[in-house]
Amino acid sequence: FMVVATPGGAGTLHPVDAAVLDALGPEGFLVNIARGSVVDTAALVDALVQAKIAGAALDVVEAETDVPRDLMRLDNLVLTPHVAGRSPEAVAATVQLVIDNLNAHFGAHLMKDFGNLHNSVETVIDSYCRQCSITMTCTELAKAGSFLANHGTIPWSERQVLDASSSKRLNALMLTCGTYDAAGEFAYRVGLPAKSGVGGGILALVPGEMAIAVWSPGLDETGNSLAGTYALERFTSLTVRSIF
Repeated sequence: FMVVATPGGAGTLHPVDAAVLDALGPEGFLVNIARGSVVDTAALVDALVQAKIAGAALDVVEAETDVPRDLMRLDNLVLTPHVAGRSPEAVAATVQLVIDNLNAHFGAHLMKDFGNLHNSVETVIDSYCRQCSITMTCTELAKAGSFLANHGTIPWSERQVLDASSSKRLNALMLTCGTYDAAGEFAYRVGLPAKSGVGGGILALVPGEMAIAVWSPGLDETGNSLAGTYALERFTSLTVRSIF
């Protein structure tokens, strides 16, 4: 077995090339848990097809997320995208690292001192990090935010989550700062209250009508989804459903 674990970058581009794979031999297995750029993909495909090595297991692929079809056709290859980074131990370590970093940033606990936190800083940060780690589909996200488009009431159950006044204030916050530094431009182009995330999702509201969720991972310089913003802009332009 040859297990690759090394940083990526220009200095480690394709150290695992055809010569290395030939040396590994027909009974050898390659396991890459480093970066996709560490392995020469073309050389790896050739080695697997020609049985120059016995097999490979990749936690990462070069040029993600565009996985070469030649790789996906192979029966002597296991692809487990970033599974190593999703182990319970890795997730727990990541959450703890974020908590430690944020604790250091808020060393004086200014928000707590000003009465803006009603629980311990550690508890609030832990809850925030875990909420940011929830996986949702666009359908689930739209449903989750639908009460904000319906004066604080869930449309299909008529259960009130927020009073109308609080819902109005949240809509106002989403409009004025829900898309980071691009809030003004977003209001100009899209014209809807919205909250974006660096995962590429955007939840937008048409007050009194609907919640809309879009997702595309490519981000602009302000951290908002490029394609998602464009899709919402086209939606409000074609349907004339902007709040303005």
